[in-house]
Amino acid sequence: MATLNPSRQTRLVDALFHSDQRMFEVLEPDLRSNYLHWRVAALDGTTLAKENTASGLADGYFILRGILVHRGGATEDAYVDMTLPERIVDSHFLWLGGEIVRGTGTLIGDAQIIPAVAIEKFGVYDQYYVKGHADIGLRVLREGLAVATTKWPIALDMAYIFRDEKRYPEAIDAFTLAIKSGARTYFPYLERAKLLQKVGDHSAAELDWSKVGQMAGLDLVRQERGF
Repeated sequence: MATLNPSRQTRLVDALFHSDQRMFEVLEPDLRSNYLHWRVAALDGTTLAKENTASGLADGYFILRGILVHRGGATEDAYVDMTLPERIVDSHFLWLGGEIVRGTGTLIGDAQIIPAVAIEKFGVYDQYYVKGHADIGLRVLREGLAVATTKWPIALDMAYIFRDEKRYPEAIDAFTLAIKSGARTYFPYLERAKLLQKVGDHSAAELDWSKVGQMAGLDLVRQERGF
């Protein structure tokens, strides 16, 4: 956890789109007030990590730089909010007509907004997944992974995107990294077992199925394997 420097605290209207700052922690106690006047604090670091925040990622409300990705692949600057610990995005912020405009969600017509900052906390991977332009989100995650202290949540985000993109060897590598980096859930073993079967490495898959059984029970293994 970090102590936020008072000199780096300002209003949202003076913070977003006015610098290269990537992350802010919202300090405003009354979120029903005019969002333009919310008090926010600029955060250090390249990823949203516990050592850079006042809340330590146990909870908190943040605004992160984002990327608005259009259907054709063109991008624009944006911001998204982020509520922890659930890692929920409710709103986005765009620069329109010379002012900051807040909207709901991350889908705007045929475009989608993703965070431009990796998060060192487990959450919904498709926050970074733009179908047809998966490498945009993967680039964000790779940059975060390279500097993160807690790597496994970022590795999992990457692994699921690779899986959905049918990039199976890369998905296997990313699930393996998540496991080696400290993931304490059976999910990466389960997903890796399925992928190892797809690529024909059945002996390695059996080892993962065994691990899933130890961690989550044989009933789940039977259910997932269909017998």
